[in-house]
Amino acid sequence: MTRLGSTGVGGRRDRQDGIVLFLGLAVLLAIAVGGLSGAYTTTLELRMSRNSHDMTVAFQAAEAALVEAEAWLEVNGDPTGGSRADLIPSPVYGDVAGWRSRSSWTTYGRTAQTSLPGVTESPRVLVEWLTTFGDDAAVPPVPVVDVFRITAVGFGFSRNTTTWLQSTFARARDPADSDLTGRLSWTELAP
Repeated sequence: MTRLGSTGVGGRRDRQDGIVLFLGLAVLLAIAVGGLSGAYTTTLELRMSRNSHDMTVAFQAAEAALVEAEAWLEVNGDPTGGSRADLIPSPVYGDVAGWRSRSSWTTYGRTAQTSLPGVTESPRVLVEWLTTFGDDAAVPPVPVVDVFRITAVGFGFSRNTTTWLQSTFARARDPADSDLTGRLSWTELAP
């Protein structure tokens, strides 16, 4: 005996309930979400890589400016000589450091000759004379050494990307004491 609306043995219906269509759509949706997530992750990683490269370029520009200023000081770093106009004088205890003052950058800061291709702006450098120690009139003579603070700012491919570096540099006034000339320390400053 056959019932109305069914065919086959055991009374099974031939109509499908749509479960295969539903499962197919769910799988397609999962694949689409996975693809979008992968594209977002790739884009985010690409931006992070570009920003990291930009910071590296800004760091290299600032370091090149420091090296250039140190080379200049080896030749022109006598604070008692004619190059004194290019140096910020030693700060008075309690005063704001010269590199923190915008007017110091306007008056004493200069654009470094060394620049990297593609950066938005050439690096800037500021040299401050900190102190002089030693006494060549003493017996035995103590070498006279001038100590400077050099601050450099380097720019990346974006105007918003900057790196601030600062070094302390010593220069012996007597060329015979050249082993006392060189970088004492350096640090990266927080923007």
